[in-house]
Amino acid sequence: MAKKKIDGYIFTADKINIDEKALWVLITEMEYYRTYDDLSTGLYNRNYWEHLKDGVVKFLYGSSYSLIVIDIDNLKECNDLYGHVIGDEVIASVGESILNSVRENDVAIHYGGDEFIVILPNANIAVANKVITRIKKDIKKKYINKKLKIEVSAGASYSNDISKLEQALQSADMKMYSEKNRKKKL
Repeated sequence: MAKKKIDGYIFTADKINIDEKALWVLITEMEYYRTYDDLSTGLYNRNYWEHLKDGVVKFLYGSSYSLIVIDIDNLKECNDLYGHVIGDEVIASVGESILNSVRENDVAIHYGGDEFIVILPNANIAVANKVITRIKKDIKKKYINKKLKIEVSAGASYSNDISKLEQALQSADMKMYSEKNRKKKL
């Protein structure tokens, strides 16, 4: 078997014999997966999201899913009071809570700043709401005895069309902002 890397692709050629004739089979693999790691959270990064919604990365779990958008409510205040190093620790901590609360085949993405996306394959809105509850409980447990109070707002949507990730994101985003606005009125 021979391998060669060219422009982010790995080409593997393997010789097989069929009816006493030698044939070469060429297999191409993308190596770009390395650029999908968000080093601060351990989740996928925004680049992964862009490639997923553009079809560069294939969604391997069917076509139905719930999508969750999560936003840290008070990250700006945290950064202003305690500095960006603590703010970065909060972002990493929320990412850890997300990872603690999802299944192995769920897709957790650090969208950027204080925003996260979670895609739950083959899950309805009820399942998404349970995941949101688990994430919030995990965050609350981490910060219960600390002077820093961290909360998140979240919204979820459901779709049975993987090509409509952007619409699912917009729907979940609107629900997340509704929750955020309700909290401001309290």
